[in-house]
Amino acid sequence: LRTSAKLTATLAEQQTLNQYETVAHDGQTVGLTLNAIRHLENVLYWNPQHARAQIRIAGRYLHRFEQLQQTADNVMSLTDIREAAFASKFPSRAALNQWLGRAIGDQQKLLEKASRHSRAALHLCPLFGNGYVYLAELCFLEGGSAKTKSAYIAQALKVRPHDGAVLFAAGKEAILAGDVPKAIGFWKKSFHRGGEHQQRMISLLAGRVPF
Repeated sequence: LRTSAKLTATLAEQQTLNQYETVAHDGQTVGLTLNAIRHLENVLYWNPQHARAQIRIAGRYLHRFEQLQQTADNVMSLTDIREAAFASKFPSRAALNQWLGRAIGDQQKLLEKASRHSRAALHLCPLFGNGYVYLAELCFLEGGSAKTKSAYIAQALKVRPHDGAVLFAAGKEAILAGDVPKAIGFWKKSFHRGGEHQQRMISLLAGRVPF
């Protein structure tokens, strides 16, 4: 928890990301992320039934994946990868894995860990809205479709209708679906909830939305 609080404070002090970045990946932020993962792995070694540790480590694995992608040879965000997988309609899991191996290599393991821990967290506590958001991002790993993604986002909104991060994710998915007014509605609510997603929202919209 101390590491998480320090990471949140560090992110708040940093400059807003530019439109080509998804997460901060400077040395200090990476070090804090790795420390958080190490601590959470220790928690779960001793207590696998710790629901909050399960959902926190899922989020940190996703955060670490995005950090690594910022400096990868093939720079693709998780959203880019998911949408490309949906569009490709792979005939089997083996075909998907071959493509992921070429696209992101060993970093696929971070996504698989995040998916596994998200499911474990929701099994222990079905009210974690961010757990459904994570599974919406990762459902392509198990052959999910855009319909699967939408169902997870809908469930997240049911259990956490006023959560800023959930509202941010719902807005992002509305944009991908081409529904700009719906996205703006979600993002207005999200922005007023505060949190680190405010900077993500500014970075996402900067230079892309006309005045």
